[in-house]
Amino acid sequence: LLCLLLFAAYVATTWKRNGGTLPPFLKASLLLVVLLMVALSIWLAVDFGRKDHAFRGLSLAFAILVVAGASVSVALVNQIQMGGKIYHAQRFFVPFFVFDPQAGEGEVKGRLLRHRHLPLAVGFTAAVAFLWGVGAAVLLPEPSLGLGMAYGIVLPLVFVVASAARQAIRLTLVELKTVLNPLSIQEKRCEAAKQAQEGGSSNLALHELVGASVRNLEQSADQLQSREKEVSDWWSTSACCAGDGSVVELMTKTCEAWRTKWEWQNRVRTERMDWEVRLRLSCAAAKKLVACENQVWGCQSQCRAMDQKQHQDRCEFRLVDCTWKKVGCRERPHARDLEEHAKLCVHRSVSCGWKCGKTVLVKDKEQHEEKCDWRTVQCENADEGCQQKFPLRNSLQHQAGCPFRKLPCTFKHAGCTEIAGVAAIAEHEKKCRYSQHICTFQGCKQNLQGQDPEEHRARCEWRIVNCTNQGCSQRQPFRDLQQHLDTCPFRIRSCRYAHRGCDQSMTARDEAEHHRMCDFREEPCPNCRKPQVHWQLKAHEQQCRQNSEVVTACRYRELGCAHTPFARDLEAHETKLCEFRPVPCEFEQCLEKPMAKDKPEHVRNCKFRQVDCRNKSSGCGERMTFVEEQAHASICEYRLVECRYFSAGCAVRICYNQAHEHARVCGFRKQQCEYVPLGCDQTDCYAQDLAKHELECRFRPVECDYKFRGCTTKPSFCEKDRHQTKCRFRFEFPRHWANSDEHNFQQMVLSRGLEPFEQMAKATYVSKPTRDRPCPMNKCEEIPRGGCEHVLPGGNPGLPQGYVVRKVIRIEDSEKWVKYAEAREAIKNARGDQYGKWAEKAEPGLLTSQVVEDHPEAFAPLDHGINEMYLMHGTNIRASLSVGHNGVNLRAAGTHRGSHAGDGFYMSESITKADEYASDDRGEAGAYYDDVYSVVVLRVTMGKMNYTEHFDRAVAAASIGPAAEYDSLLCDRLKAVQTFREFVVYNPDQAYAEYVILYERQYRVPDFRAPGRLGMPEDFSFQVPVYWENCYKNTAKLCSESSMCAPPNTGLCRKTQDCQQFFVRKEVDRHSPTFALLQHMVNASAQQGQGGERSTKLIQAERIEVSKLWQRYVERKLEIRKQAQRKPERRCKPIAEVDGAKESGNVLTTAIMDAPGVSDSSISVTHLELGINEVLAFHGTSHQACEQILTGGFEIHDASEHRSRFGKGAYLAEDVHKSLEYCVENDGCNIVLLCRVTCGEIYYTTRNKEEDATKTARQLGMNCTIGNPRGEGPREIVVFEKDQLYPEFVLHLQGQSEFRL
Repeated sequence: LLCLLLFAAYVATTWKRNGGTLPPFLKASLLLVVLLMVALSIWLAVDFGRKDHAFRGLSLAFAILVVAGASVSVALVNQIQMGGKIYHAQRFFVPFFVFDPQAGEGEVKGRLLRHRHLPLAVGFTAAVAFLWGVGAAVLLPEPSLGLGMAYGIVLPLVFVVASAARQAIRLTLVELKTVLNPLSIQEKRCEAAKQAQEGGSSNLALHELVGASVRNLEQSADQLQSREKEVSDWWSTSACCAGDGSVVELMTKTCEAWRTKWEWQNRVRTERMDWEVRLRLSCAAAKKLVACENQVWGCQSQCRAMDQKQHQDRCEFRLVDCTWKKVGCRERPHARDLEEHAKLCVHRSVSCGWKCGKTVLVKDKEQHEEKCDWRTVQCENADEGCQQKFPLRNSLQHQAGCPFRKLPCTFKHAGCTEIAGVAAIAEHEKKCRYSQHICTFQGCKQNLQGQDPEEHRARCEWRIVNCTNQGCSQRQPFRDLQQHLDTCPFRIRSCRYAHRGCDQSMTARDEAEHHRMCDFREEPCPNCRKPQVHWQLKAHEQQCRQNSEVVTACRYRELGCAHTPFARDLEAHETKLCEFRPVPCEFEQCLEKPMAKDKPEHVRNCKFRQVDCRNKSSGCGERMTFVEEQAHASICEYRLVECRYFSAGCAVRICYNQAHEHARVCGFRKQQCEYVPLGCDQTDCYAQDLAKHELECRFRPVECDYKFRGCTTKPSFCEKDRHQTKCRFRFEFPRHWANSDEHNFQQMVLSRGLEPFEQMAKATYVSKPTRDRPCPMNKCEEIPRGGCEHVLPGGNPGLPQGYVVRKVIRIEDSEKWVKYAEAREAIKNARGDQYGKWAEKAEPGLLTSQVVEDHPEAFAPLDHGINEMYLMHGTNIRASLSVGHNGVNLRAAGTHRGSHAGDGFYMSESITKADEYASDDRGEAGAYYDDVYSVVVLRVTMGKMNYTEHFDRAVAAASIGPAAEYDSLLCDRLKAVQTFREFVVYNPDQAYAEYVILYERQYRVPDFRAPGRLGMPEDFSFQVPVYWENCYKNTAKLCSESSMCAPPNTGLCRKTQDCQQFFVRKEVDRHSPTFALLQHMVNASAQQGQGGERSTKLIQAERIEVSKLWQRYVERKLEIRKQAQRKPERRCKPIAEVDGAKESGNVLTTAIMDAPGVSDSSISVTHLELGINEVLAFHGTSHQACEQILTGGFEIHDASEHRSRFGKGAYLAEDVHKSLEYCVENDGCNIVLLCRVTCGEIYYTTRNKEEDATKTARQLGMNCTIGNPRGEGPREIVVFEKDQLYPEFVLHLQGQSEFRL
């Protein structure tokens, strides 16, 4: 019954764990139980009538028990749960091969494993069978014995054998079908070799991989043969004993051996054939003769590719590190020159020449030897005759004892001034004439004139005499002799025990030692404590010991001890037992010796006992003596003190070291409001109330609501509204601007989208000439009303039929926009009663309105309530650029065609009218903008307009001035004479110049050009970049004071106001889009080029505007442009086509600027003339050379040693890390120039080195050379003329290339 319960619990647990399902073996066990129960029922029905009724119940119970036991045996054999792991029958009874992944280099090795629980399972099954058989034989009736034995023994064994055979057959079939194909080392090398061959690696590496793989395959074949022999030996050995029952093992091993043999034979055969072909190919490539990589240094050797690496390792032309590299030498000589270099290297170590034992560098040897303490010096008295030389460290010692040193005469106090050497001064003193007048003894200065010197010296009290005591060598003046004799340690003394018989004498210094050892000294007897003479003490002690029963008194009886021990016990009593004996205190500092009985009390009250600080609970962990504790407590940092604001009501007691911090934050301290300087009158307020007050204080600073636009001002709370009404950041910048998210900028950006402006030119075109239009043929001096004959319909060339927009410049200026917005807001506030009212006489609507509404990406929304509109103003291109850069200037009003309505700014809604005032720069120096016209598109707030049909200064006066009745003037000539309406403003802040449009006139006559005009080229570029401060200047116009004009670092010329020359060096704002684009260009060029992933940080950037250098560059560019226009395709061949890669062969800097997502900035592709291959490139240099280039331009010298690779010229690179190779680092900073380069026609070479490339290119009519070594880069640009490049930006970079030439 217990087995049935366990079986049922196991089945239920398995069913729950498997989610409502049972494994197959358990289903089979349940089916077996059911079948056995059916068989048992049949047997009981047949056998029931033959059994005694007494045994019926017992027989039935044991029958059920036997059936359940058999079922549980099968279940436990098939699966036993032990130690948390499930083991199947195949792990108990079936041996099998497993492949060890760590057995050698990918080799498959078979290993027979037997489970460690196999004996346990077999023993468990045998024990169950035996117990059930015995129970059936003893308890069941005789007819049931056979059945019990069958169920108890035979059935479990049959099930076990059947299960084992089934698992063995299944495992064999699975193993035969499974193809083990682990990725071995040979296969990995095969894949590596294939990748190396596909990737174009060296033939040498491929050959090495092939050889290694073939060698490993041969080793594997040898191992296979060894394995076959091992299996055959095992088979022959095991065949004789096949009857041991190991049929399963024999079958499994045999199958495994044959499977392994078959697999290895096929692998070896296949891979050997494949690698033989590869080996032949690689060997042929490896035997090819190649040049040494050190050919550039002079090595002319050629060797097979397979021997190239070996040759490189021993080539005498290879560059090697200096032997003294670790001490600072950075030279890399050739291997053949290494020994000679090492002998001459200034960083080699040498010994000090003065043999001080130190080793120093050659370059520091001279400095070290000048300061070395061991250097040989000559005596300072060499002039006196001393010829000795000695180390510097011994000079003082020698000078003190030098026999040639100079000494003054002893009688100098008597008047002798003689100074001579030691020997000479001694002879002098003997003959000195002053020696007879002064006593020679030190201390006695008596004048001996009139006395006998010898007699005086014999009785002089300062004469030197010896001590009279034997052994004393002391010498002193006679006057001190007696005092010395009284204290002399050698004076003779008698023993203090002379009265007891000691007759010895000794010196004073030996007296104490003699008294301590004298035989006549008195000592107490250790037994009876009676004083005895030392030499009699031993005899007295023997007598006392013989009389040991003598009762003696304790030595501490005077202290109170009344004990009288025997003489033999006296010592033990006095040293260990006596309570009155003095004992030392436990504390070292205490000098008291209390009695033994009082020691515990003394220790408890000793003033030197160790105690904790009384402020221990507050955090003090100091321990000190009791006498120090009180002094420590008075200065302890953890003592409790009252708050300094106790009188104000603070009752806190706090540690002293926290009192200052508490007082700083105490709520009872009196403080003044933080905002008293701003006007708050709270000067005496409790700190606990101050925080609340400051949160509500009217004078607290608050952030402006326009902080998100860049306002950093923090006005007081009471002034916030007034500040925000005047805050310059309250106006939002147009969202289509590139700098719309910035707050301080001034930039002119070339717009890439021309469609809105082309539509504006079409929409505002009106075919009506007026007298303001000049004659296109330059023949009519006086223009009649309605225009001259050459602009009338049918005239030659007639009125322009349209305008072709070529360039559009967008002006983004935060300061001018704020002024415009403030003027617009002022008009809105002043005309509040008329807001939204359009003058009835201004119909019809503006010609520009529809275009502005259709293109919100180019024009911000307008406020029609105050007559805000877009208008156009025609002028020459330099004036347009000046308006864009400097804003509207009313001082120039009327200088071109007059001012009929006063000094105002005149605008029109029609491009035809604006074009009448547009002009080119024909007649000026250089005439760069010949046949180039421009109009300025302005955003204007007209406000309340003064309407008139005729120009009249009297009428216009009502619109001029701050208190004027009107804000602007509208002259409706359209209604009066059917021409154009003109708009005039008299406040320059009412108009914001947002766009400058450059266009070309389109006449009825095809390709009409005015006399002497060439027309606007397709890839037109500005004479001066529009993002420069002096973009409107004419650099071709020389200054009248040319000798004093535009000195470096001074900006514009200060001699003449109309000077067109300039020298500007302006730092780029680190937060501007231009700086971000420069950093992106540096990083991107390094990553896409040969720089890899190395990071280079841009520290500072400067834009260079030098008119002299720029004009030379422009003139050279015009020459190259004319040369290209003479070609049929009217352009130079692009760099990408020259390189052969149309998609990826462009210059990196151009590709980066033209990439999607790069915002319009100061530098972009639109500023370059791609038709003549104008690009940006990097040039590395030093700080000193940079300054020379900025003032005088580039100089093309003869090719230097490291820049003669592609001939004479100025070298530039598209990869910034290539340029860093030529930089000279200064304080961790490198200077790289970002230059404009006009490449023109290009001579392209892929040679590693071509020194005559410049000469060849010039002969072919080329303008520059692009060298691409082996077609792998990095590419270098070599220009022949110094005027072909201009240093536009100076980049200060932090970072160094990892390789150098």
